[in-house]
Amino acid sequence: MDIRQAIQHISTDMQVDKRDRSMALNLMSRQTWDSLCLGHARKIAKKYKMEVYEEFPGRRAVLRDEKIYCFGTMYGSALSKFKAIPGLIEWKDTKNVPLNHYSIKVLRELGFNLSSNLKEWEEENKVRESDNKEFDERLYPFQVEGIKRIEELNGRALLADEVGLGKSAQICVYIKRNPEIKKVLIVCPSGLRLNWKKELELWKVPLKIKIIDGKKDTLAQDGISILSYTVAFNYYCDIEHMKYDLIVCDESQALIHNGSQRTKAVRYLSQGIDKILMLSATPLTSRPKDLFEQVNIINDRIFNSRTKFLDTYCGAKKDSTGKGCTNPDLLHKILSETMMIRRKRVDVMDQLPSKTYQVIPIELNKKDREEYEFAKAEIISYVKQNYGDAAANRARFGETMVRMEHLKQLAVKGKLKDSIEYIRTITDSGEPVVVFATHKFVIEELMQEFGVEALKIDGSLSVKQKQENIDQFQNDENIKVMVCNIQAGSTGVTLTRSNHVVFLEYSWLPSDLIQSIGRIDRIGQKCMSLSIHYIVADSTIDQMICSILDKKSRILGEILDAGTLDEGLLLNELIEQFKNS
Repeated sequence: MDIRQAIQHISTDMQVDKRDRSMALNLMSRQTWDSLCLGHARKIAKKYKMEVYEEFPGRRAVLRDEKIYCFGTMYGSALSKFKAIPGLIEWKDTKNVPLNHYSIKVLRELGFNLSSNLKEWEEENKVRESDNKEFDERLYPFQVEGIKRIEELNGRALLADEVGLGKSAQICVYIKRNPEIKKVLIVCPSGLRLNWKKELELWKVPLKIKIIDGKKDTLAQDGISILSYTVAFNYYCDIEHMKYDLIVCDESQALIHNGSQRTKAVRYLSQGIDKILMLSATPLTSRPKDLFEQVNIINDRIFNSRTKFLDTYCGAKKDSTGKGCTNPDLLHKILSETMMIRRKRVDVMDQLPSKTYQVIPIELNKKDREEYEFAKAEIISYVKQNYGDAAANRARFGETMVRMEHLKQLAVKGKLKDSIEYIRTITDSGEPVVVFATHKFVIEELMQEFGVEALKIDGSLSVKQKQENIDQFQNDENIKVMVCNIQAGSTGVTLTRSNHVVFLEYSWLPSDLIQSIGRIDRIGQKCMSLSIHYIVADSTIDQMICSILDKKSRILGEILDAGTLDEGLLLNELIEQFKNS
């Protein structure tokens, strides 16, 4: 508030000192204040800790053409503070800054007299005052605050919460709460397209959803279109006629290279779109330079010059490559006040349950799907021909298990590439992760992909080697991934450094599932909330096994001791499902 508003508030407050209130009433009766009156006003406002902005008569800020034009003279620290406003444009005697709440806040602090239309814009664009009852009760308080902040920023934000804090949930509810958003474009890694569809349906977003499949598909004429970064370049021409209300870029760290096709595509696709949301737990992978493309796409008036950004925040004046880091505190302050929403798991720990579960569905590509469906048809035929009486069923269990294992291998082979990409989103955020698998070729592929950042626990290691790997994972921050065979890593192992568990494959025993989680969920765990990620090949044996294991695990946890349910129970249920296919 300005100094007059502060004095008016004091003059009507019956709890302040009578002499101060009398002085405030006296000041408010005057049309103008001389230096003596202004001195009294400042003293009273300071006494009651009122946050005030004094206006300088010669400084004016006027809203024109969606920019704030600034007039008046400034010197010293005031001039330096003014020049630090992101997106400032100076040309001859004209100065203008971007139209946003941060610019207005700085101008008030510098004593600018705001034009009436600028005050009207500020009032109209205040954050929506919403009672929490309007929000889905499944949301955590910090997620509610995140959605409110997105609304305050008019749908142009960088949501940078840590992995596992529900960024997609916040976006789904934001879309649902704002009915003027009728057409949405979501761009994400290909392996997350199906997960986005699942999340949108889970939060009951009332719009049609279409997953864009490959380069020859067409964008939806209304509702929500979900496409991958790899094919976004092919939809340049379509976007001009779509007039989307919102574009969402998930895992937006994919846009760090300004010359890449995906960055060019997203930059073009986002032109003319009113609301742009970037989602990433790691918007910069190694240096501030990585941020520019994302923040520039969100708001090119705040960060309007790549050269200025590199000079100010990347030390480009001393190192032309821009690989340095300068003024990090200033950059963080500007980002936080203008677009970035960032919460760490440790900051919201008191709001989280001890365990959170997430199922990540992965869609098989056409070739892998055809191979899987062929093998599935053979199993269905085999089961229907060979299963009848109980004795015959038991005799054929061995061969049936082999056939089922083949189906499991096809499912994991089809989801492996996208699964690795998903695991990288966790490790790129600086978080270590424990990955459970069963097949040797899967473990070898993971070790090859993550190289020196990965260790393993499987049957090929001696007891000594196994313990050495456990100790190194617990103590060496350079190790990001521990790959465990479910049988070898489910007992006698402590991996409490990690807050993330990924199940890439599933055992036949529900007790293995419980014991595997127990390796991480122990006293001494780094963080008191554990995120458990189940990666599932969509419409495959993966889903069938997970559904059965989930049911059996609850029974096991509530009634029985670990290990008392055998693999035959799971196999029997699978056989019954295939017989009824």
